[in-house]
Amino acid sequence: MKLSQFAVLLALGLTWGSSYLFIKVLVDDIDPILVVGGRILFGVLVLVSIVRVRGLPLPRRRATYGWLFFMGTLGTATPFFLISWSEEYIDSGTAAVLNSTVPLFVAILSIWFLSDEYLSPAKILGLCVGFAGVAVLSGGDLLNFDRDALFGDALMLIASLSYGLAAIVARRHLRGDHPISLAACQFSFALVIMTPLVLLFEPPTEAAHLSVKEWGAWLALGFAGTGLAYWAYYWLIGEVGAVRTTMVTFILPAVGVFLGWLALDEDLGWNALAGLVLILAGIALVMELAVSRRWRRPLLNNYGSRRGTVSAAEPAAD
Repeated sequence: MKLSQFAVLLALGLTWGSSYLFIKVLVDDIDPILVVGGRILFGVLVLVSIVRVRGLPLPRRRATYGWLFFMGTLGTATPFFLISWSEEYIDSGTAAVLNSTVPLFVAILSIWFLSDEYLSPAKILGLCVGFAGVAVLSGGDLLNFDRDALFGDALMLIASLSYGLAAIVARRHLRGDHPISLAACQFSFALVIMTPLVLLFEPPTEAAHLSVKEWGAWLALGFAGTGLAYWAYYWLIGEVGAVRTTMVTFILPAVGVFLGWLALDEDLGWNALAGLVLILAGIALVMELAVSRRWRRPLLNNYGSRRGTVSAAEPAAD
């Protein structure tokens, strides 16, 4: 990986990791549904502008737009809202760590829905270690019978599952078109979904009382953390491939935890640090990083039977 590519990867991790801090700042004053609506609007402005300036073609197949509407609901509006809602109950650092479980959910779902995926000893161990990290992270809330915190934890895990399902759908059904055009359409559909909900439950006029700091957080969340971040994400996939780009997963929770402690004086307890380490170790194992061939050998295919060979990989919709 070149220095410029690594710099973009690091910047992407810092930007996405900071999003949890921005959300926490906003949900203290405005409803999560308005936070999400504004975030998506600002992201759409960036992505649509890129499509128009670069003259990128829109998807040609009619069926693609049906899947993009589904992705706008499942892969954008739903997790964005669940993340913002969860941060009414839990710290931004905890949210960042729990959201890093997305690769674990993808690993589970891909076994059943993608023909080129398989279970290996490393992946099985990684799933166990990763979800043990979730248990450790949430253990304090469970022992203290903190129902609000447990509810926030549950919302974050559902958001991660939603992202995982969306990733599977994208890989199976969104191929052959320019990824930035697909992202622009997906976010546009999400905006169509969110606009009537925002007008019904939290009119935009409620944002009039926000401070300069809060407006800065909102604009940064939308323009940088959504629009520019997705542009950088897809650029990295084209430059270094999807596998290396997923290394950003290791940066997000660390940034989220550190910024929550630094800027919001959030508690940095032993369970948060231990859970973070276990989840990152689980992700590394699921991605089969630095493990021997013996630990990467296929065990079960997507139908639950022993694999003899691995089929050619389906191109990802990146």
